[in-house]
Amino acid sequence: MNNTLIIKKFGPLKDNEVQIKDIILVLGPQASGKSTFAKLVYYFLSIKSQIIDVLSLILSDSADSKYFFTLIQKSLRNELYGYFDSFLVRENFDVSYYFSEDLLIHIYNNNKRDYKIVFSSKLRTALQALVDSVEEYKKNNNVSLLGSSNISSIKEQKISFLNEQSERINNIINNRLDDKIYIPASRSYVNKFTDLQFFKPIDNQFRNIDLLDQEFSVYVGYLKKHYNLSLEEQLNIYKNNKLFGLNYNFKFPKEAQKLIGKILKGEYHTNGKNEHILFNDTDGEHRIEVAFSSSGQQESLWILNILYRQILEEGNFYTVIEEPEAHLYPDAQNNIAKLIALAANKGVKLLVTTHSPYFLGCLSTLFYAKTVEDKIKPQKLPNKVVSDLFRLDINKASIYYIKNGKLIDVYDKKAEYVTVEVIDKASEENKNRLDKLINIEGYGYEQASRFRE
Repeated sequence: MNNTLIIKKFGPLKDNEVQIKDIILVLGPQASGKSTFAKLVYYFLSIKSQIIDVLSLILSDSADSKYFFTLIQKSLRNELYGYFDSFLVRENFDVSYYFSEDLLIHIYNNNKRDYKIVFSSKLRTALQALVDSVEEYKKNNNVSLLGSSNISSIKEQKISFLNEQSERINNIINNRLDDKIYIPASRSYVNKFTDLQFFKPIDNQFRNIDLLDQEFSVYVGYLKKHYNLSLEEQLNIYKNNKLFGLNYNFKFPKEAQKLIGKILKGEYHTNGKNEHILFNDTDGEHRIEVAFSSSGQQESLWILNILYRQILEEGNFYTVIEEPEAHLYPDAQNNIAKLIALAANKGVKLLVTTHSPYFLGCLSTLFYAKTVEDKIKPQKLPNKVVSDLFRLDINKASIYYIKNGKLIDVYDKKAEYVTVEVIDKASEENKNRLDKLINIEGYGYEQASRFRE
C-alpha cells in the first residue's frame, strides 16, 4: 500500500486504486478527470511541506504545539480549497492516500456541506512524536536569540534540527522530495508579466488566478534569475564547482540543450526587464520578445526551462506537466518527449497528462527501447537506434487512459507496448470514412448508395 491513492469518488473519478510510481502518464478526453487526478496526487505529495511549515512555527514560538493538528488541518484545508474551490462543499466525495499500510489520510464529504480530513491513529502518533521532539529541543536549547552573542550559530542549529525532522518525515510518509512544481495547461500567461516572484494573491493581476497558477507564477519568477545566463553558461557554473566536477554527468544537460534548441528554435534569455528568444539564421543573430513569439514557443518555454534546471541540479524533484505537446508540431512533440525522458532518467519524478496519441507513441517507443535492451543483455542496444539517455523503464511507470471515471492501464504486457489505438478513436473513424470514400470513387456514383449509413 506504499504511496497509494484510493479514489472512491472525487469529481468525475470513481473506484480507482493507483500506486504512485516514478512516472505516470494520464490520457483521456476533455473533462474526463486528468487534471483532477493530477491535482490530487500533487496535493498529497505536498503534505510534507505543510508538516515542516507547522513544525517551524512551533520551533520559533509562533505557534503552540498543542494546536499542531489544528494548524495542520487548517493548512491542508486551505491547500485543498485552493486546488478545488467550492466543489469540496457542493459534492460528496471520498479519497484516501496511503503512505504505507497503516499511515494514511482520509478526506471525505458525505453531507454536501463540509468535508473531513482524518489522520489514521498511527499517523497521528508518528506526527505527535515529531512535535514532542520539537518541544524537547526547545527545552534543551532555551536561549533567547536577542540575548545571544552567537545568533548565527543558534540559527544554524535550528536549521540542522529541522533538517533532521525533515528526514524523519521522509521515513514516515515515504516522501524524499526536495521540490515540486505543477505546470498547468494554461501556462502561456506568465510570458505577459515580469517580477512574478513578488506577486501576492491580493494583487490585481493575481485576483482571478487559482492557487496552482499562483504557485507556478511565483516559481517561474524565481527561476528567471538563472536565465540572465545562457544554458551553456549555467552549465559552466556546475563544471567549475568542485563539489559537482568529479561525479557530475554532463551528458544530461548537454543533450537537454540540444533538444531545447530544436523545440524552441532558439534560446531564451532575460536581463530582468526584457525577455527574448535569440536565434540565428543566414542573416545573423535575431531576437523576438517572448510575448510576441509563436504559441508553441510560449506554451513550451517554461516546461523547457524548468526541466533544464531540474536536469542541471542535484535534487529530488516532482513535476506535474499538463499537455506538454500543446501547440507543438509533431517533430517538436517527439523532442519534448525525449526531454521528459531525459529528466526522468536524471531522477525527476513526473506525472504527465496528454490528449495526444502521437506524443504517447513517442514515449511508448522509449519505453520499448528499454524493454528490448533488457532482453538482449549482455549485448547492447545501439545508441543510434535510441540513446541510452532516453530509454525508459516501464517497471517504474504507469500509463492510464481515463474512461467513465476509471483509470485503465493501457500498457499491453504481452505486446510489451502501449496500445495507442485505445485512445485514438478519431483516427480509426476517419480511416473508415476514407475507406468508404475510396470505394465509392472506385465503384462510381451508381453504387454509392450501398455505402450509405
